[in-house]
Amino acid sequence: MPFDSRFDSVFDNRVTRMLGVEIPIVQAPMGWIARSQLASAVSNAGALGIIETSSGELDAVRGEIVRMHELTRHPFGVNIAQAFVRDPAIAEFVIEQGVRFVTTSAGDPTVYTKRLKDAGLTVFHVVPPAASARRGRPSAPRP
Repeated sequence: MPFDSRFDSVFDNRVTRMLGVEIPIVQAPMGWIARSQLASAVSNAGALGIIETSSGELDAVRGEIVRMHELTRHPFGVNIAQAFVRDPAIAEFVIEQGVRFVTTSAGDPTVYTKRLKDAGLTVFHVVPPAASARRGRPSAPRP
């Protein structure tokens, strides 16, 4: 079901304007689950769908991005889960795919952020606890 435009003004805020979405929600990039089927449904509902890359299979991710373009005309993004990156050229890969929004997670936000932003992408770094966000760096993995 398409987003009900009667609610547009309710969600007019910095996040919706920055991301070009109607609802200020960014889907979690759940490994092996956040693929085009889920992400396009989220984007089509008015929020921001995210494709995960934690599988490290860039050919599969490329296929998911192509499929996203077939399934939605709405904005979507890609997550780079740094702890699972197999190919250090992932930032270049994401840029080449024409993705405009990236979340980074599971690692140091400085690793890819500058390169992605220099290419014009919007980047959010995801952290689990609020204390990590206040420090501006990711927390240590929990046992």
